[in-house]
Amino acid sequence: MIREDPEVSELVTQRFRAEGIDVLLNHRARQFIVDSGEKILIAEHEGQDVRIPFDAVLVAVGRAANLKGFGLEELGVPTGRTVETNEFLQTNYPNIYAAGDVAGPFQFTHTAAHQAWYAAVNALFDPFKKFKADYSVIPWATFVEPEVARVGLNELEAKEKGIPYEVTTYGIGQDPRRHHRRRTCRRPDRRIRAGHEARHRAEQDPRHHPYLPDAGRGQQVRRRQLEESACAAETAGLGRTFPCLAAGVIGMRSARQQPALLLAIALFVPWAVWADTLWLGRFSDATAAIPAPWKIEHLDRRVPPTQYAVRLWDGVVAIEARASKSMALLGRPATVDLKKTPFLCWQWRIDAPVASADMNRKSGDDYAARVYLTFAVPPEQLGFATRAKLSLARTIYGNQVPDAALNYIWDNRHPIGTMQDNAYTDRARMLVLRSGAGQAGNWVQERRNVLADFDKAFGGIGGKLQGLAIASDTDNTGEDAHAGFADFRFVETEAACPITKN
Repeated sequence: MIREDPEVSELVTQRFRAEGIDVLLNHRARQFIVDSGEKILIAEHEGQDVRIPFDAVLVAVGRAANLKGFGLEELGVPTGRTVETNEFLQTNYPNIYAAGDVAGPFQFTHTAAHQAWYAAVNALFDPFKKFKADYSVIPWATFVEPEVARVGLNELEAKEKGIPYEVTTYGIGQDPRRHHRRRTCRRPDRRIRAGHEARHRAEQDPRHHPYLPDAGRGQQVRRRQLEESACAAETAGLGRTFPCLAAGVIGMRSARQQPALLLAIALFVPWAVWADTLWLGRFSDATAAIPAPWKIEHLDRRVPPTQYAVRLWDGVVAIEARASKSMALLGRPATVDLKKTPFLCWQWRIDAPVASADMNRKSGDDYAARVYLTFAVPPEQLGFATRAKLSLARTIYGNQVPDAALNYIWDNRHPIGTMQDNAYTDRARMLVLRSGAGQAGNWVQERRNVLADFDKAFGGIGGKLQGLAIASDTDNTGEDAHAGFADFRFVETEAACPITKN
């Protein structure tokens, strides 16, 4: 029991040996053989080989989360043995959370319930408020005889972390097998007492080891004592290693205290926050690399690529784009039901428009900022000539050439609302949302009905949204441009686009 204090392991070892179990410590398995019909384990002990006969071998290999078949690979959600999450239980998609065995770090039922609270509350109230998952008081039980259980740190871990503590050990009852060992850690300012145990919060929390024939239930009883005390609020996040009547009673008491608060919060938060929102680009860490599944799409290797990075910009964590005689998209897949959430919201900014740009000419087809949406169109709705042109384009530029594309652009001079074909192809439509330098240097909020804009641009043909990309490009004019993009999400028709600040 390498995670427990030495005297705890010794207590269990003595009990095992008293029951006739041969406990072999410091043995390293080297080989399994069959000798004259007898199964033998060859183990190394203190530099010597030891032969250990056996009937069967039980191997503890641990568990890996079942992560296949849920579309995580297609979305680009990083996984290993578990789903990678941040301290708020968010994946690289801020609207996708993971809790329980699939998230780790503990594969306990009660930890899954503990994490579920954080995931649910963070999903409901982000971006207004988020809570970091707290594992400082996770109950831990090993179901041996006698059972071993603890809450939070043990003495070994307290020493490693440099946390001051006191140890009190005493027996319970007349049964020599029963022991209850409790620990208390000092807080700099005060101690909180509950029953016979000093309580302490967060990184320096009180710890106790009940070594009982029913230590797991001992945790439940002790937990109830704590919740009946004045420090109930400080221990409310403590889970239980298995359900029991005490847990049900405590849960009922806690639930009765919550409805009024939740109702008040629900009434305070604008209804738009609860609407169905699909986030595609909310960048939460200004120090991190560009998160998957966003990636640079360099269409023409003869042209230098635009540079992209994540940064904190006037209170907004955003993608910064710097173009200098360059062109490259920063894009990601976007599978969205536009009938359900047709409106795309985002915010963007530029330092200045591209002065010599002209959307009517190929030599002027540059924009300080553009948002690029790609669509798949049923082949029967594309004429023979269109299919032939697309096939040729894909031969040259690759399969990233879409059937149709809608570009929202920040132009230099054309009136807002102008819509026309791209100078290179009629498979891309350009729609001017901002024009000139009047709002340059500021974050500007946008909210567009993508479904309506696509129908207007392409005459009502069917199209399925496939991708979202952003760009700042100056390869045709040879100028420089500097732009920012943030907070891409699709919302329902009646939903607003709340402004987010970091």
